[in-house]
Amino acid sequence: MIKFPSKLADTTEPLRHLLKKYSSWLWGPSEVAAFTKVRELLSSTPILAHYSPERETIIAADASNQGLGAVLLKKQEDGTCRPVGFICHTQNAVEKNYATSERSHVSWRKVQ
Repeated sequence: MIKFPSKLADTTEPLRHLLKKYSSWLWGPSEVAAFTKVRELLSSTPILAHYSPERETIIAADASNQGLGAVLLKKQEDGTCRPVGFICHTQNAVEKNYATSERSHVSWRKVQ
């Protein structure tokens, strides 16, 4: 489920706190908004392109305070770029303390 939508870690943060061991279950406006946004993201996922070694490959990676992600893109014949694969990683407590540059490096390492 979490392979394709972008910014999913940021979007699901209000929902993930409900799953922590000692948190109380309070379904409020922020949880409703997060759930609605996740539903929209999952219903508008892009169609993946086939991997072609002959075409130019682009890797885009980014990190936020909540998670990191990367996408592998292939340039198409018409000049557009289409996704071939995605990776998404929710950061643990230690990774959240990393500097932004370190988080971006972790997202690049996850691609390899």
